[in-house]
Amino acid sequence: MSPIDWICPLLAIDADAFNHGGTPEFAAISAVALRHNDISNTLSTAPDRFEPIHRRDVNGDIDPRPWCQGFYAAMQLRLSAWAPLLDAANVNHGLLLPILLHSRDDQHADHRRRGSSYRLRLSQEK
Repeated sequence: MSPIDWICPLLAIDADAFNHGGTPEFAAISAVALRHNDISNTLSTAPDRFEPIHRRDVNGDIDPRPWCQGFYAAMQLRLSAWAPLLDAANVNHGLLLPILLHSRDDQHADHRRRGSSYRLRLSQEK
């Protein structure tokens, strides 16, 4: 996927910002690209040195929701590519369930009550 296809939606800026250096939008694009390249380099050369940054809740526990919501937002960019894993009949469907459950906006939902009947409505790819 081209950087323009994911950086602009991430930052909620127009793709034309790639063409105009010296703007705040271009500075944001550059910062994201540099961070992305740094993470990619670390994962490629020294994966044991990588330490993800996670938000913590008031008790100090890791809050997985922001990461999962970001992952889900990225899935939306190419939802058709994720279709096989979104099919409940696929043996690997369960791999996405924790991410999908933590992607919900309602922070206080009791997911244990929902059991296996819990389903997310996924929008169709544009």
